[in-house]
Amino acid sequence: QFSSSLSVINMAIPETLIHWEPTEHPVISCYVDWRVSGRGLHEAQTIVRKELHTAQAQLAERGAARESFDADSDRILNYLENDADRTARGIAVYACHGRNLWWIVTLGVPLPTQIHSGARPRLLPLAEATQEAVRTLVALVDTNEARLIRLDRGGTHEAPGPHRDHWKNVHHSNLGGWSQANYQRSVDTMIDRFARDVAEAIGDHAAAEHLDRIALAGDPVITAPVLSALNPQLRDRVAAIEQIDIRASLDEVTEHIWPQVRGNAERDRDTEVQRLLDLAGAERALTDPTLVREQLEAGRVDSLALDPREMDDEAAELLIREALTHRSRLIITRGNQPLADLGGLVASLR
Repeated sequence: QFSSSLSVINMAIPETLIHWEPTEHPVISCYVDWRVSGRGLHEAQTIVRKELHTAQAQLAERGAARESFDADSDRILNYLENDADRTARGIAVYACHGRNLWWIVTLGVPLPTQIHSGARPRLLPLAEATQEAVRTLVALVDTNEARLIRLDRGGTHEAPGPHRDHWKNVHHSNLGGWSQANYQRSVDTMIDRFARDVAEAIGDHAAAEHLDRIALAGDPVITAPVLSALNPQLRDRVAAIEQIDIRASLDEVTEHIWPQVRGNAERDRDTEVQRLLDLAGAERALTDPTLVREQLEAGRVDSLALDPREMDDEAAELLIREALTHRSRLIITRGNQPLADLGGLVASLR
């Protein structure tokens, strides 16, 4: 029912970008932090305009490269001004007018605003952002209704969940004693039944969607029974349990849930990197850059972990392209000291 969060990068980047062959026409890779500022504005547009101008200054004033770049620059700015998804938190645009490339992906996670113009698309920022965007189902519940909210690299999507409209038939008795006890048992029974309904709905979504994590949010009176009602496999995927009002906006839900989900994803990556480091210590994984590249090109690498800070940009891009080409599991991490001590690279073989 679940897919590994370490494999989603392969699903996010099209073959056209991975296998791009350089020509005289530059490719613009535009990454935009599309969150709204405290002033209610998408202020990244100003940065994009400035960065495009800086990149333009590196080109000759005339020629095919400049014409293609200028057309792409105008189109990117027009897109951000008029057509960009206002609900996105991050946007990546790849453009090359001279070769009819125009590809956009909107993200549910932010990423630093930056522009790259060169012979090939710059894949690292998108690969890293996609890795962060763990697909998560949030069940936001109270004792009467449930909202099922999916968070993934494309943003936030909501579907209706179970609803208990017959709760109005439960009346409080003023008689006390056994009547009060019977009332409480009735309430507890209906809470348990509703919790099972919600757990069943979560299971249905898990069977239909490729999910990495589940988050439970809402009234603790109901989130605890829902957790108990989940089957063990689903329960193991619960990344967060938060107390959030059932009427919370999608942005509020995202702000509460994403930090914990991303923290769990980071721990998953750390665990996988440590496994590879243990293999390297037993001489069952490679750390030499030349050997890793040779095995990548031969399609023999099963898992590749790299720290882009420990190598130059071109080396990191080459490794990423080869890993994506041959469907190797790609783990991008930063700040893992044992990995840095080995040169920022470790790979296991198939």
